[in-house]
Amino acid sequence: MISLVRQTLFFGRFEMLMAHIKENFRAAFYPRLSEWACALMIFNWGVVLHNKVGLMEQHESFRILLQLAYQDTWSTVGMVLGAFRLVVLLINGAWRRSPHLRGFTAFLCIFVWFQIALSFSATFGTGMATYPVILLMEMINLKRSFEDARLVDDAYRGSGNGQRSN
Repeated sequence: MISLVRQTLFFGRFEMLMAHIKENFRAAFYPRLSEWACALMIFNWGVVLHNKVGLMEQHESFRILLQLAYQDTWSTVGMVLGAFRLVVLLINGAWRRSPHLRGFTAFLCIFVWFQIALSFSATFGTGMATYPVILLMEMINLKRSFEDARLVDDAYRGSGNGQRSN
């Protein structure tokens, strides 16, 4: 009997989550487009490193990254962090703490993009035209996600006016 109740609760919550995603995905996608793009970029970055064995050893631009961790590690970090962030963005709003998770994942991505930008700065190659921009975009994503978290927390406490600060 208890097992049946647990299954019913699980499937009821799952159906509610799927309904939320279906209703709110389109409305939430464009305002968070830079978050989706950054999540996909870090995931894809990890996939490329995973599929191109020895890539980091072939290019001087990756020297600093290789001093911190092996290519397999960077690959795993990119794929896991990117996939987790995509899931967080997908369920955003279905759970009160989702803006907090968006901020947390943006913070983690800032750390990774900073390491990448720092590594590419040593050779000042074409990576310096892209990675610092992604880093800046992530910093903006962090700020925006914590603004959203503040709105949610204020609304939850009943003290918010529902306005986003600029």
